[in-house]
This record gives sequence, structure tokens and C-alpha cells, in this order.
Amino acid sequence: MPESVYEGCLCHEPEQAGGAFKRQAGIPVTCQGVPYAEGLRADILVDRQLIVEIKAVANIVPAHDARAPASLRMSSHCRGLLFNVGPLLLQHSLRQFVV
Repeated sequence: MPESVYEGCLCHEPEQAGGAFKRQAGIPVTCQGVPYAEGLRADILVDRQLIVEIKAVANIVPAHDARAPASLRMSSHCRGLLFNVGPLLLQHSLRQFVV
């Protein structure tokens, strides 16, 4: 199933409750004080503070683990969560990043 389907399902209840989040949120990026128009796109941005990235893969690979902290460093956010819906066990599904 595509990641967008999981994203929609994950957001359904908070959306009904009026939660403070945004799907496919654009995140401005600056490098040495220079803003870049391309920026980043977070799957879910919670309360303008937590970036949530959703994956639907059997295993997280080093490239997935590297992207989250790099995205945090280039944005003004300091907390991120990588949620992989592929594994059977929840303990293999979540990674938290703090920069």
C-alpha cells in the first residue's frame, strides 16, 4: 500500500478531533543564512514542531536514517519521528531524532 494511504489513516482521528497538524507540509530550508525555494516536504508536521516521516518498507536502511536528522538540521525543527509501517513489530517501526 502506498505511504500516502497510511498517512491518511494515521491523520484521520487527530483530524476529526481538530488536532494541530498539517499533511505534506512545506518546510523552508536555509543554508548559511540563504533561503532555498525548494525546501523540504514533511509527510506530517505536528503542532509546527515535530516532523513525522512515514515509510512503508520491510526494513529501514541507512539512507532513511540519514535523511531525518539531515532534514532537521536544514530546517528550524529539532524533533523528528520516522514511522515505518512495514515491520510486524512496533519496536522495529519507530525511530526518534533530536537535533
